[in-house]
Amino acid sequence: MSALFSAIFAGCLFVTSFGTIPDPAEPQHPFFISVCEMELNAEDKLMEVSIRMFTDDLNTVLAPHTADKKGHLNTPEESEKDRSLLHAYVAEHLAVKGAAGMLNFTVLGCEYVEDLCYCYLEAPVDPTSSLFMVTNKVLFEIDPGQNNLVHLKVRGTTKSLRLHQYQPDGVLQFP
Repeated sequence: MSALFSAIFAGCLFVTSFGTIPDPAEPQHPFFISVCEMELNAEDKLMEVSIRMFTDDLNTVLAPHTADKKGHLNTPEESEKDRSLLHAYVAEHLAVKGAAGMLNFTVLGCEYVEDLCYCYLEAPVDPTSSLFMVTNKVLFEIDPGQNNLVHLKVRGTTKSLRLHQYQPDGVLQFP
């Protein structure tokens, strides 16, 4: 009897100490973050971009735009339409303005690694640009605590921004 009591007490202690038992319908990660890495490739005159996001968050964002109201990324049901929705979503929520104006990104593709989705983009850019305005509103619909980290490398120097719902854009200047 004391072993049963100890097990129940330990379970109650765990729940009261660490919150409720996780709901499988809730996102499986305790934080909301994306990481966008950009590099100005002066030789090819391209801005090369990699952005990684949690796949379950992307499914939540894209679900209202599917026929069955479910996200299918990284599942056997994933279709070309799901990939097109993802590409359009990323292109709509990530913007960079350089010296010559807005960069026109092309989504090259996406891949999944465990619970993350990596999307790759590129855009023609003036290789002498030194000032960039970056807007990253990816996944702001999911959680007010969403943070989007942006790392931009230009001529060997990397600078970073932490963008969020109240500050979705920032400026990076390079020598």
